[in-house]
Amino acid sequence: MSSKTIFVELFIVRAMSCFLLVVGLSSTVSSQTTSFSLGLSQRTERSTYQNDEFVKNKNNYLFVGVEREKENHSWSFGFSFYQAEIAIDSYSARSEGTSNYIGSSYYSAKVFSKANVSYAFLGAKIQRVNALLERKRFTLNLGCFFHLEKLVSEEETNHSQYSSSYSTSTFPSNEGETTTVGPTTYDEFDAVLLKNVFWSFGAIVAPKFTRKNYFISPYFSIGIHPKWRAHDNMAYRSYHGTNTNRGPYTNNDVSERRNIYVFQEIGITVGRSNKKK
Repeated sequence: MSSKTIFVELFIVRAMSCFLLVVGLSSTVSSQTTSFSLGLSQRTERSTYQNDEFVKNKNNYLFVGVEREKENHSWSFGFSFYQAEIAIDSYSARSEGTSNYIGSSYYSAKVFSKANVSYAFLGAKIQRVNALLERKRFTLNLGCFFHLEKLVSEEETNHSQYSSSYSTSTFPSNEGETTTVGPTTYDEFDAVLLKNVFWSFGAIVAPKFTRKNYFISPYFSIGIHPKWRAHDNMAYRSYHGTNTNRGPYTNNDVSERRNIYVFQEIGITVGRSNKKK
């Protein structure tokens, strides 16, 4: 990662932290109603690239936050925590062949890699919703949010790799068939590339049921985020046969980092407000 990229990411994190802090503090001052809440959600992301295809990840979040409600709209600010443990079984492959009127040859090779990875993200989320429908104990809210996350831990264990190759030839000078399986190695390597900063934003629909000073709010949201949060790096490393830590991105990875994907999230929030009875 270049120093320019690190500087930009640090600037974004600091700017958003200051902005969210100001909004969070302002939400607790001179407001008609302040609520404190705890929430759980499950987000489905298409953000892992493995074995030449994108796969869906279901990420479970824990939220804690504060909300300021005034008239028919509200602002909320909170923190999120997300942790994942995955076991990756990946392989890289290459093949080549020639054929002419004398004969033909074919060669293929695969390198199989395994690793266990655990990581965690700590985030800050700001959200604004407007009340579309209000009844005595029910409110239907619609709004938008921005969610910024920082990688706070990463650990990899149980690395292993082995190779397998197959070749066949019908040329008179080199006729035959060969299969070779190499020994298993346990050298450490970076199996997954993780984004240090991960952002997302989108729209949210949140019905809210209240009784006295307590409420419960199931919600559904949809939004966009960078194409991957955790990228399978083993196939690329295996193909190039290197054991050095964190190899460079391939050209394909660089182009993927410039794209975005759609995600959906469902969750539920419970809380208590200081509204007078």
